[in-house]
Amino acid sequence: MSSCAAGLRVVAATLGGALGRNRTRLLLSVLAIALGVALGYAVQLVNQAAIGEFTGSMAALSGNADLEVRGPRAGFDESLFPTLARHPDIAVASAIVEVDARIPGRDEALPLFGIDAFRAGAVTPSLLGATTDPLDMLRPDRIFLSPSAASWLGVQAGDKVTMQSGMR
Repeated sequence: MSSCAAGLRVVAATLGGALGRNRTRLLLSVLAIALGVALGYAVQLVNQAAIGEFTGSMAALSGNADLEVRGPRAGFDESLFPTLARHPDIAVASAIVEVDARIPGRDEALPLFGIDAFRAGAVTPSLLGATTDPLDMLRPDRIFLSPSAASWLGVQAGDKVTMQSGMR
């Protein structure tokens, strides 16, 4: 045991002498390590902020909304929309009505989205259909199909399609 204690005393004396003589080096080393850790943390924070801004910008460019309120299949009380639209934290609100339309002769239904073209232009402009006549957006007998829906139906612009929604 005495040889172990003596060994510890030699190590302590050596370290104490080395630390005592090089306090300035020790202090600068600790300071450099602390600055390195702080710099690494700052880089991580800047990276997270940049990724957050990039994600938000991509969502805005693609027309994704910041908030989405979904009701049950039967819908929800229509008075909820004006209440949400007038909320001070909501800049612009746009309602979307989703309906599954049956196509005669097909087993699958085609999901249709009804939008307010004036509000959707401010919130999600990617939902507006491409047309040569701007009034087509207001005509009740017009639908604008995505390229994949048009391909699935085998139709082109200007073709007439019969659809069933509910009992009509």
